[in-house]
Amino acid sequence: MKSKASNPEVRAVLTLLEAHLEAERRALRIPGMSVAVVTDQTTLWERGFGKANIQKGIPATPRTVYRVASITKLFTATMLLQLRDAGKLSLDDPVEKFLPAFKIKTRFADSGPVTFRQVMAHMAGIPREGPLDRWAMKSSPPIEAVLESLKDAELTFPPMSRYKYSNLGIAILGSALEIAAGQGYVDYVSEHIFRPLEMRGSGFGHTPRLKARMATGYFTAEGTSPQVAPSRPDGGAFVPVGQMLSCVDDMAHFISFQFGDGAFGGRRILTGSSLREMQSPVFMQPDWKTGTAIGWLLCRVCDYPALDFDGGNPGFTTDVMVIPELRLGIAVFTNTNTDPVSISRAALELLVPVLRRFPLVDQSQAPAAQKVDCRTYAGLYRGKWGYEMELRVREGHLEGIVPGSPTEDSQITFLPDGEHKFRMAGGPQDGERVVFETDEKGRVVRLRGLMIGFQSVVERVESST
Repeated sequence: MKSKASNPEVRAVLTLLEAHLEAERRALRIPGMSVAVVTDQTTLWERGFGKANIQKGIPATPRTVYRVASITKLFTATMLLQLRDAGKLSLDDPVEKFLPAFKIKTRFADSGPVTFRQVMAHMAGIPREGPLDRWAMKSSPPIEAVLESLKDAELTFPPMSRYKYSNLGIAILGSALEIAAGQGYVDYVSEHIFRPLEMRGSGFGHTPRLKARMATGYFTAEGTSPQVAPSRPDGGAFVPVGQMLSCVDDMAHFISFQFGDGAFGGRRILTGSSLREMQSPVFMQPDWKTGTAIGWLLCRVCDYPALDFDGGNPGFTTDVMVIPELRLGIAVFTNTNTDPVSISRAALELLVPVLRRFPLVDQSQAPAAQKVDCRTYAGLYRGKWGYEMELRVREGHLEGIVPGSPTEDSQITFLPDGEHKFRMAGGPQDGERVVFETDEKGRVVRLRGLMIGFQSVVERVESST
């Protein structure tokens, strides 16, 4: 099968995307921007735009390192799920089980203990920043100071009642995870997430290796030239909140990981069930279009469910947005104050109409699909009550459609799963197995297991061969 990148329509839409992004960069006065587009396990396209450093004339590239700010929280969420997979905690454990000094007042009688799941989904009701004005401090406060400050804090809402974004909550959770892991946060993420994902251009400190590729952060205001953003305090309890450094070349690996079974390059990062749980709703807003998962925020792009998270620090704004159903994602990193979410969304809205036309076939089924002559099974099948389904061969795959159906939504792809056996992809019986039965001469005569009009057996009445 040819790669998507070689398809003329894909090449054309990527050319359009590049022009669109450069126009956006200029219109929004973004000094430098790096973008990567991922399809399934492949980085389809990546580019740098503008300057990583204006004064030195250094261009932005896909390997330019940015402060990704709150995207760090996605890696904290991954650490949480890994520790759960390892049996070291439960998502519904109270945080104070591991961090007994964590106490916060509540005026709500039925609050209950604050759990890991609630905090990571920003559904615990913990204040956004807490009593400490860490932005005004010369150094980021340690966890002891953060916990001590909670004597002057209280929950803003009852847990699980409404979304309440909280940097304070993630700082507390991160310290509890260090205790559960028996390892510091930076060392743990570097060893258990960066290394297996081959994120060699990511870290938490300005090491010589990262510093050489680091973008300069700028403030841009209308009518003025970009100004270098002031540095801010690092370290302390807020490393798990937003102090990660990375590049879109690396972030593409993290996006690819979202579309697999919890592994990347043959290395296990999460169980498949934990990856799916991380992406599943914890809370949905009344409009059912937005919500929150474990680490991720939920939205819709081109009417597909999507995962998103963005970050902002002085001089840097970043975003990662993915559409799991299409195995399509994008990372947008900039070195100024802007709205990267809108940039990601507009880019995906350009790409989706083209890329959604590519069938997503389970790669584990590809070898079997090449060995099966699907023409053997093509034809019209009818149940005793008159319900029909036509099986056709399309691009080497067996597809079933209900004659007269007004849309393609009822189409089912049949994936080989043994001799005369297939699994259905799409339709009400998605994932279920069917068996074709033959007569004494080896001719296919019926299909068993397909619920057409509530019938489990349909007879072949007409062959397409």
